[in-house]
Amino acid sequence: MPQTLPQRLDGIIVLGGVLNPSLSVERDQLVVGDSVERLIEFTNLAARYPEAVTVFTGGTGRVFSQDLKEADFVEPILQKLGMDTRETIFENQSRNTYENAMLSKPIVNPPPDSNWILVTSAAHMPRSVGVFRKVNWPGLIPYPVDFNTQPAHALTPPFSLTRGLKGLANAATEYVGLLSYYATGKTDDLFPAPN
Repeated sequence: MPQTLPQRLDGIIVLGGVLNPSLSVERDQLVVGDSVERLIEFTNLAARYPEAVTVFTGGTGRVFSQDLKEADFVEPILQKLGMDTRETIFENQSRNTYENAMLSKPIVNPPPDSNWILVTSAAHMPRSVGVFRKVNWPGLIPYPVDFNTQPAHALTPPFSLTRGLKGLANAATEYVGLLSYYATGKTDDLFPAPN
């Protein structure tokens, strides 16, 4: 999380990857995953900045079934968390992080001098920042959530094989994503860092 947030904020954008639409339909209840912190902080920031434009961006990453979109399922969760979603923009066509930025920007059309908070999981933030910078999203303030590691001063060896393997899989996913996005020109930096 940024050390200080601006007094004025034009918008808050949160990336999908929070719930499973197909499993939600199959089980007849909303099925959320490990990244629900994205929605919790989204609602907290929306309450802190009531004049800010709020955007949820997330369709589906499924290749063969595009009928169930995450953005179409997330509004009830936000409302249960106390967020007024009447003015929230729900972008539901994106299939990946690159499309989150590409498809949200023309909908929102953020002015060049605006300030935007980008909310996503900490591990996913470098790739997300790189993509949003590539599409020239102005005034981007990274707001990482869903941390899976201890701060550097509190390193402890992991004694859980399953937790270690899950962490390795998540890290591999992000590194492969960073490499492929850099190789295909979707980001200008191999490892985007804060400005």
